[in-house]
Amino acid sequence: RVLTMWPGVLVGSHARPYRRLENHFGLKKGHKIPKGDREKLHVMSRDDVWQLLMKKEPETVVLEKRALENQYQGVLRNYEVVKKTMYYAILQRS
Repeated sequence: RVLTMWPGVLVGSHARPYRRLENHFGLKKGHKIPKGDREKLHVMSRDDVWQLLMKKEPETVVLEKRALENQYQGVLRNYEVVKKTMYYAILQRS
């Protein structure tokens, strides 16, 4: 399982999106849905993602490079960039 904000980056690979991030539309409104309901609806908020990263739960993370350099920079201290493409960075838990 790979934590990514847009599961489309995994198309054509053997990887599967992280649970509750199979559909990226949930992230846009996830913060407006009560936590218990997010689980039932299989969506996450950006805060949920932040907490997962703080706990070092995901082993592999794929983020847009600008997210890596901006909003998630502090929480990703526990991850190492293993590859960068034009738009994305692939990180592994260290």
